[in-house]
Amino acid sequence: MHEKLRRQVSDICNTLDRRGLCDFRRGIVSVYDRKCGVILIKPDRMSCSEITPIDILAVTDDDRGLIDGEGALPEEFEIHMEIYRRIGSINAIISSNPVYATSFAQTGRAIKPYGTTHAEYFGDLIPCTRKLSPNELSSDYLGSYGRILADTLTENPDWPQKVGAVLGFSDEVYTVGRTAEEALGRMTAIEGVAKLAYYTEMLMKNGASGGTRMQEDLLRMRYERENPVD
Repeated sequence: MHEKLRRQVSDICNTLDRRGLCDFRRGIVSVYDRKCGVILIKPDRMSCSEITPIDILAVTDDDRGLIDGEGALPEEFEIHMEIYRRIGSINAIISSNPVYATSFAQTGRAIKPYGTTHAEYFGDLIPCTRKLSPNELSSDYLGSYGRILADTLTENPDWPQKVGAVLGFSDEVYTVGRTAEEALGRMTAIEGVAKLAYYTEMLMKNGASGGTRMQEDLLRMRYERENPVD
């Protein structure tokens, strides 16, 4: 069942490892077959380098019932499920901890678009969530976190499709897409632009405030040139 999606999730997990985009067994990939109401997701506590298609879990979206697979369901499933529920245009999510992008998440800072490389891939800043409240931490932490991620990503109606990435305050990086390949492309790109942003800010020497956002007309022009409307 869902053999094609199993291979897809497995291949993307392996690719995350090869590209150095996950560590400490943190990378989680999921794909949502909305028509069948089934989510395919990487099991808990397995390295992305070890994953094969047979390891991928198939879970129903209504009662979290395990259809197939023998591993443990990761806690990130609840977070992914909340994002899927709130943003109907996405069918794939990757949560991982690439070093440079995660550094911005751990400082609670958005990644500003300083140059044309960022503009071509994302077209705007990559937002970061707020901190969770004490009540959110003590009551339904995972669901609350998923809702905050989704709320942050939809603060601008263009962000789910154009940016497709959000930083979790003090946590890690989430990318979304209409397909798993799109989410993977964004995870790869976000680490590249985060590295550029880090060194840009180091050179600007402006302290915690960071540098100057690039000019808006150039940002729009470069993004629209690389991402024409269908």
